[in-house]
Amino acid sequence: GYFTPIFEVKNLNSFRSLERTCQWVIDYHQARIAEKGRGWSLADVGKQNWGFRDDLNACEFQRGKEEAHDYRYFPEPDLRSVEEVMSFARSMHRMVRWLGVSHANMEMGQMRFEPNISLWVGDPKKIFDESAGYFTPIFEVKNLNSFRALERTCQWVIDYHQAQITEKGQAWSLADVGKQNWGFRDDLNACEFQRGKEEAHDYRYFPEPDLAPVVVDDAQRERIASEIGELPIARKTRYLAEYSLTEKQADALTLDAPTGDLLDSAVAAGADAKRCVNLLLGRGAAIANEQGCAIAEIGIAAEQLAELAKMLAGGEINATAADKIFVKMVETGDTPAKIAESEGLLAVSDAGQIAEWVNQAIAKNPQAVEDVHAGGKKQKKAFGFLTGQVMQLSRGAATPAEVQKLLQEKLGG
Repeated sequence: GYFTPIFEVKNLNSFRSLERTCQWVIDYHQARIAEKGRGWSLADVGKQNWGFRDDLNACEFQRGKEEAHDYRYFPEPDLRSVEEVMSFARSMHRMVRWLGVSHANMEMGQMRFEPNISLWVGDPKKIFDESAGYFTPIFEVKNLNSFRALERTCQWVIDYHQAQITEKGQAWSLADVGKQNWGFRDDLNACEFQRGKEEAHDYRYFPEPDLAPVVVDDAQRERIASEIGELPIARKTRYLAEYSLTEKQADALTLDAPTGDLLDSAVAAGADAKRCVNLLLGRGAAIANEQGCAIAEIGIAAEQLAELAKMLAGGEINATAADKIFVKMVETGDTPAKIAESEGLLAVSDAGQIAEWVNQAIAKNPQAVEDVHAGGKKQKKAFGFLTGQVMQLSRGAATPAEVQKLLQEKLGG
């Protein structure tokens, strides 16, 4: 006989979740055995980490255990507000992705936050001076897998501590209460106590003889820094200055290094930066969202992006056609010029041809024509509808400006 793959399902916090998880995994394995036979074995598939989704009543894959490298980062306790915590967390998430340490998909358990929260009660200029005040108990809130949960957790703990200070005064201190582990409940929008947290000596730690200390000297640090290249904050600053992007655009294009590299390469090939940005953050972002990946991973090369942006700037295609061509580029890998020609998407500026499409749209939509002539609130909507009909008849090839000009001449809209 043989064993099926081992599924380790993480962080179950109720008997109901445990029962439903076990039944789901058993049913899933039995279905895979029926489908794949011995191909669904521990020897062939290995061990995997999964998570249980209450909303789906199902488990979802997180990662293969052989791929697991558990990195933990402990910053200095120097964050003074929820806003600072969120800024730090987002920056850390971006840096992890930027450096290729992890995809950092929080929903799949690839990155989590565990804030340790305590309030200082006393002179703000003398923090850590026990004669000038005291700290409230440290709450460590475990396994937060979304920015929303992190933000709500921090605010809840702050509010809870402030209420305890009002009620108990200095009795609500770290010295008297100690450290505690808590968990956040999304369904309650609140934290719940898990256990008291031991002091360091309670863990009975001892040095691991096979793990030698790693000491990074200045020369090694400088060498690594030189190999990393431009980091996200520096690149965002450059985009704001060089490309005149909005804060939102620059932020979206520095979520990971390859997406920004794609933009820079297209601009270096002679394309207009803003047109490239609109293409990447428009249809490109939509496709990336559908595929669950970064924009740079959807399968478009810098040369394709640059050529498409140039065709758009030169009036060879319009925005509607560019959108369709972008999708086809991802699907086929063909050049924009080849797709535009084969799909009949090259812009038509011939007034005679456009006039024919305009006449067809007018003839087929008498109610819209009547609404244009009637004026008032319906006029603008009807005029826009007719413009859309002409663009549809032309399969996006008509020049929008010429369409609107001819419609205005014929209808007076």
